[in-house]
Amino acid sequence: FGLPPLPIGSVPRPNLVREVERLLESNGGVALAGYPGAGKSTLARLVAHAAVGASRPVFWLPAEGVAQLSQ
Repeated sequence: FGLPPLPIGSVPRPNLVREVERLLESNGGVALAGYPGAGKSTLARLVAHAAVGASRPVFWLPAEGVAQLSQ
């Protein structure tokens, strides 16, 4: 639901995707942190697309700022 497409030219990161999936499985959630442009959003999209491909439910909620999250 609402999942944006992968950016053109995005680099596959199968090891990182598997690690995030493992963390989601064991912890129920994961926080991606890093400098702007490090690829956090792309990694999140890769994980979400992998989940959709495996027939797992995905809800993509864009948050343009912290204020939106509290509404």
